[in-house]
Amino acid sequence: MFSVRERAALVYIEAANKDKRVSDEIFTELKKHYTDVEIVELTRVNAAENYYNSLMIPLGIGSDGLCRLAQEYASGQ
Repeated sequence: MFSVRERAALVYIEAANKDKRVSDEIFTELKKHYTDVEIVELTRVNAAENYYNSLMIPLGIGSDGLCRLAQEYASGQ
């Protein structure tokens, strides 16, 4: 379902979220598929999402519905 490149990013983000660190092996694999700038951007987006979640979840602020709207648009509804 995911490309090798996408899987490398997912493994990286999962390790960063779970352990707050990534192994040399994970980072080496990531570097095969992404530039330094792209890795910084992946890390920044992940950190921003974690920050937003830490604000919104305790306040009970749910989804804005954009994912649902995007899915409906993609399916032609």
